[in-house]
Amino acid sequence: MPEKNNSIIFLAAHSGYGNTAFFKYLNKLTVGDEIILKYKDKIYHYKINHIWEEQKTGYIHVNREQKNQLVLTTCSPQDINKQLIINSNLKEY
Repeated sequence: MPEKNNSIIFLAAHSGYGNTAFFKYLNKLTVGDEIILKYKDKIYHYKINHIWEEQKTGYIHVNREQKNQLVLTTCSPQDINKQLIINSNLKEY
């Protein structure tokens, strides 16, 4: 959870269209953008530090040496065989 040291939170959601497309605009984010996560009535601010795509294998490769990460993922808008991955680090809460 975000309040614990060295946490890594993974959130995955659909992109595209429809009521379940919670990450519809995930591909519009850029390095340096801020992500705000509300959890248990606290606000956590994360800064995006890396964006990439990987083959869909059921695994996401992240640098575990980075501390307090939030990783967002969805299907790639350009390639149905890949997933878009957004990695960010906790700035403050």
